[in-house]
Amino acid sequence: MAGFLWRLWKWLLHLVTGRCEIYRLAVWSAPIQQRAWSIRRSLEVSHIKTLSDVVTARELGVTEALEVIASAKKIPSEQRHQFEESLRPCVVRIRSVKSLFCQVEDLRTQSFSKENHQHEAMLLELWSMLYPSVELEDRITKQWQDIGFQGNDPATDFRGMGMLGLTCLHYFSRSHGDTARSVLSHSHHPRYGYPYAIVVINLTSLGHGWLKEGRLDKYLYWEEEQRDHTFYEIIGSLVVRFDGYWMKSEPENVMAFPQVREAFAAELGAQLNTDDSLTLSVN
Repeated sequence: MAGFLWRLWKWLLHLVTGRCEIYRLAVWSAPIQQRAWSIRRSLEVSHIKTLSDVVTARELGVTEALEVIASAKKIPSEQRHQFEESLRPCVVRIRSVKSLFCQVEDLRTQSFSKENHQHEAMLLELWSMLYPSVELEDRITKQWQDIGFQGNDPATDFRGMGMLGLTCLHYFSRSHGDTARSVLSHSHHPRYGYPYAIVVINLTSLGHGWLKEGRLDKYLYWEEEQRDHTFYEIIGSLVVRFDGYWMKSEPENVMAFPQVREAFAAELGAQLNTDDSLTLSVN
């Protein structure tokens, strides 16, 4: 019954305004991120595949996406220009976030390889950025445990998040070195210590899940186009926030990590849903 009433309401609005739902949302006076989010939801639940493809397709330009929507919605030729220009800012954001997800997903599915010189170089640079005054004794060494890897070879810890985990660790250390080293020092707390690198990789998984589920969309839609490092900044913010949350929680030991992480994710996730002023950047 609820579905029928909703479809009836949409039909009545279309009849009164002469505009489809997407057109009405495009000229809505709400903030741009709210309009883009609402249009994305309308597109992805559409029974017309070409419309849902505007959200999900990997390769689709903004102009092409606008033409697809106008055609599917049977917008008269004399209204097309106004329709597409009203919709363009929202579609730019929708496609930009999809592009960001594809970039992130490509890294996640790329395995760390010891035979890849770039991968190895990033790993060694990670050490030198976190411990600039301490020389790494060897590629395989228990020293890696000092920055929170589980064993003597960090390669085994990247299996879940692939190169995305290493990239986030590397970016945080390169772009926010003082902050990264400060968080690392907190992780060595005699009572509330935790494995820094493993926690960063775990929080990368959390951020990836939120991006995949669309839970970051309202936040991301503030910007017209996403920059390459947008996701890495979000992960850096999660790391800083979690470090403070962990210390404030005063956990009994590191075995409490799953419970603390779950509570942290629930609290921050609720803020994402309700606080439009929330900032997910390190600075």
